Order: sequence, then structure tokens, then C-alpha cells
Amino acid sequence: MALACVAWAAPSYTFLSVANPNDTAFTQLLGINNSSTIAGYWGDGTAIPNHGFTLVLPNNFTPENFPAVAQTQVIGINNMGWTAGFYVDGAGVTHGFTFNSGTYSTVDAPGTAFNQLLGINAGLTAVGYSSTDPTGMTLQMSFKEAGGVFTYITGFPVGTANNQAVGINKAGTAVGFYQDATGAFHGYIATGTTASTFDVSFVGAEGTQAFGYQQPR
Repeated sequence: MALACVAWAAPSYTFLSVANPNDTAFTQLLGINNSSTIAGYWGDGTAIPNHGFTLVLPNNFTPENFPAVAQTQVIGINNMGWTAGFYVDGAGVTHGFTFNSGTYSTVDAPGTAFNQLLGINAGLTAVGYSSTDPTGMTLQMSFKEAGGVFTYITGFPVGTANNQAVGINKAGTAVGFYQDATGAFHGYIATGTTASTFDVSFVGAEGTQAFGYQQPR
């Protein structure tokens, strides 16, 4: 029996360059919801370098900055318009936060010195990481947070250094990455609170980092 060979056409994409009107350094787009509202931040290179926003294309920017702080970065947005990110206060301490309907809420894990929220789902479970290192460069630990309750993700291989939870879908499955004892990066998926390694095996790949996960329809 002969086998038919089907040639698949390469997907076609349209790219749109986006820059905040006040941007004198950079604009980063980091999250998007089903309504096509985008979360991100822009930089101006001054003493208050980073400024958060949400965006409705093509150019409807809404500032989103935690009040009276040194800088804000908006990272994730859910389908109800809640956003999550982090801010740096006047003392240089980094805190996680959520924002909805004009209300900002600090989200810091107890007993930590550094926090970042990087994603939030429709059930208002946020993900991110914390550290007892004030610089946040070491001792990074992935967590899920819901209603002020923090649950740390575990199950990483012995010798794992930093790990971060970056995205979460509506079913509560989190994804992120960790750094092993050799310094290599690996992606992971955590359906509950135990991480399972997810590595892409492309030829020449040196590491994997997972940033988002959509529940199958």
C-alpha cells in the first residue's frame, strides 16, 4: 500500500511592534488574556526605571503602578482582568502584588525577604517565587498562592538551586523552571505541588524553561 506524503504549509504570522508612548528605553509585553488585554511594563532609564501597564491594542495603554514605590512590573493577567506582578519599595525590597478594580494587594510569603508573582489564573491562584535572600539571586523557591495561603512546589532533584513558578492554567497546573546542580535549566510541570521535569530535546538544546500552560479544550 502506497503512503501519501502531505506537505504542510508553514504557519503565517503578523508581527506588530508595540512601544509605550513614554518609553525611552524599552517596552516589554509579558502576558495576555482571552480578551486580548496585555500586561507589561516599560522603562525610561531614570531613578524610577520600570512602569507597569495593561494594553488594549493597538495603543490604549492604562498605567498600573503600585502606589508610592520605586518601580512596578506587571507580569500576568487572567481572563477577569486581574493582574499579578511585583514592585520594589523605597527601601529596595521586592514584593509580589495583585491588582483588580483599583485595589492593589501585596502578596509576600511569610518569613521571606524577596517575592515576585509571575502568573494568575481565573480561580485567583497566583504563582511565583520567594527567597530569604534579599537580592533574590539565590534560594529561589516556587509557590502557589490563593487567599493568602502559600503552598510551595517540591519534588525537584537533589542539588537543585533556584526554581520559579511562572504560569498557571485554570485547572491549577503550574509550570516553571529550575536550575540543577550543574547550572543547567529544566522546565517543570506541577499538577499539584510536586514538580515533574519537562525538557525539550531539540538537537543542541542546552536548557528548558516553561512559561505558560493552557488546559486542553
